[in-house]
Amino acid sequence: MTYSLPPSQSDILQTTPAQALSHIEARIIHTQQSRRAELGELLMSIRDRRLFLSVGSPSMQHYVDSNRHRFGFAFSAAEAFMAEVQAAPMPAAARSELGDVSRPLHASRSNRWFTPHPIIEAVTQVFGGVIDLDPCSEAAAQSRVNALAFYTAGDNGLDPANNWRGNVFINPPFGVLGSDSYQALFLQRAVAEYEAGNITSAVLLIKAAPGYKWFDQVFDRPHCLLNYRLKYVAPRHLTVSSKSKEAPFGSVVVYLGRDVHTFAAAFASFGRIPGHNSWAMPKQKRACPKKRPFMRMACASNV
Repeated sequence: MTYSLPPSQSDILQTTPAQALSHIEARIIHTQQSRRAELGELLMSIRDRRLFLSVGSPSMQHYVDSNRHRFGFAFSAAEAFMAEVQAAPMPAAARSELGDVSRPLHASRSNRWFTPHPIIEAVTQVFGGVIDLDPCSEAAAQSRVNALAFYTAGDNGLDPANNWRGNVFINPPFGVLGSDSYQALFLQRAVAEYEAGNITSAVLLIKAAPGYKWFDQVFDRPHCLLNYRLKYVAPRHLTVSSKSKEAPFGSVVVYLGRDVHTFAAAFASFGRIPGHNSWAMPKQKRACPKKRPFMRMACASNV
């Protein structure tokens, strides 16, 4: 849904009656459109998350029609609101980043969404109390992260000239750089820095994107698949109880480091960690030769 921003009240007062009427009509249309878009997204959130089941409604239609006296519209109108949102065009960058989906709810309208406070607390716990570097941040976010050093978008944390060191927390921006997503680029840089011994450890908060080639390396590392949709914080709302927006996709926390037990303890309550609180292939015993009893004893002690 696209529309131009209507003129301000001062503009209206300085025009002829006909122009003023036209401006006011434009404001009416603008208000209706913005309200319909917001209603559509809210209704889609209820429908997609099946929240109507929590109040005993067997279907979305039953839920809306049961509340038509409160909402002021019936299910037929709700369907129209949701259809308008689904039909709205998605930005090209979002299509490239998230795949060719049709709903704008699946696209981040801004790539500047800050980390929820509980995640930061868990990351700090993994690092023993101090985040040494936040390579994709800005000054406003540091009121929450409190890293000893950080790189802004202007600094470009991906620039090889910008050194990474110590314990690094990475919440990459959404969007793309050329043909690669920032999520992929920051994950690749973190893995390279860790394997080269330039950083002690790293925790990355990225979108869960199975099926993308760059995401395959996540499965080779300790990770926690979050069991809920994160609510990222808008840049202008930075307090702990700040305004937030639920991510339109799942998230995963990836760990690069040696203290896997601390990572698992810090993030177990956030979701599923394979081999810790969710299923993983058990280790198989090595087959021992039938002869040579001393070898069977050694094999049994090395299960």
